[in-house]
Amino acid sequence: HYTWTPRGYVYVPGYWDHDIVHRGLMFAPVYYEQPVYRRSNYYYSPSIVIDLTAMLSSLFVQTRSHHYYYGDYYDRRYEEQGFYPWYSKQVTRYGDDPIYAHYRSRQLQQDPDWDVHVDEQYRYRREHEDARPPRTLALQPKGVDSQRTGARESVILGRSLTDAVQSKTLPVRFTPVNMDERKQIETRGREVHKLQFERARIETPPKAVGKPEKVRETAQPLRIQLPVSPVAARPSEHV
Repeated sequence: HYTWTPRGYVYVPGYWDHDIVHRGLMFAPVYYEQPVYRRSNYYYSPSIVIDLTAMLSSLFVQTRSHHYYYGDYYDRRYEEQGFYPWYSKQVTRYGDDPIYAHYRSRQLQQDPDWDVHVDEQYRYRREHEDARPPRTLALQPKGVDSQRTGARESVILGRSLTDAVQSKTLPVRFTPVNMDERKQIETRGREVHKLQFERARIETPPKAVGKPEKVRETAQPLRIQLPVSPVAARPSEHV
């Protein structure tokens, strides 16, 4: 597909990726009432882990932005703003959703009526507000049953990092990080920031000045060698 940049559209070739639950750890989003994050000495350590398996039971797509959203978007007013469940016809008319197609093919092997149950669950939560997932951690039911987390009827989305580390059901495993590994992560983070600035510089269009012919010349497609991300997978890593 093509992705927009200030200088024009960049072609992104196709690639394989992990399914959602194996892409790493997702933490709960944070809302700031004041921009304290602008302080030079400010830092934040996330502590609430999102259960990606449970998240899939409340996944939506905004048809104008083509972005995923999870949580309580069941109310009809969200549909009026273009939020639809990830399996709906309003979403798939733009092309098959690769994530939904992947999970559907996997789940149908165990439950031939899986997609029917997904739609039934959506419609039930649409009409019963008390069955929808909580909007904040404070509203989330207490006493998570680890044996049932991730079931179709589960609305438990967040858990503490401590519980996640001790969990036996999450697909990820936690290991301690020594000082050398921390330094490598910090170095990688600085490299990523450097890449962001370099990409922004390259993707910023030059100011067109001079004769009209010169202006038209700057509007022509360009071939530019973009820097490689320090966290991108190498070809040899594909399986």
